Amino acid sequence: SLSWGTATDQDLHVIDPFGEEIYFDDKTSSSGGFLDRDDTNGFGPENVYWENAPDGKYIVEVNDYENTSTPNPFVVTVTSPNRSKRYNGETRQGNRVRVVEIVKNGSSYTY
Repeated sequence: SLSWGTATDQDLHVIDPFGEEIYFDDKTSSSGGFLDRDDTNGFGPENVYWENAPDGKYIVEVNDYENTSTPNPFVVTVTSPNRSKRYNGETRQGNRVRVVEIVKNGSSYTY
C-alpha cells in the first residue's frame, strides 16, 4: 500500500517474480496481482494485492509521475500473514525510488 503527503500524482509499481510490472497503466499480472486504483490527485492509498502470491522476488517502487519540484514524502506498507512493516521515503523531480524487495518462499516472507 502507498500513501503520500502531497496533493500530487505518485504511483505504486510492483514487479512480480516473472518480471511483470503492476502499475496504473497495467493494473493486473498473469500471476494474479492487481492494483485497486490509481489516485491521480493526491494522498492515496494505492494498493497492489495477490490472493495467492506465487513464490519468488517482488520489487516495490514509488514513482513521482507528476515530476514535482518539491519533495513528496510517502509511506509504503507491506503486509503478509502475521506481519506488517512500514517504509518511509520521498520522491521528487520525476524520480523512481526502490522501496523494498520481498521474497516469498512457501509461507515464509522476507522483507
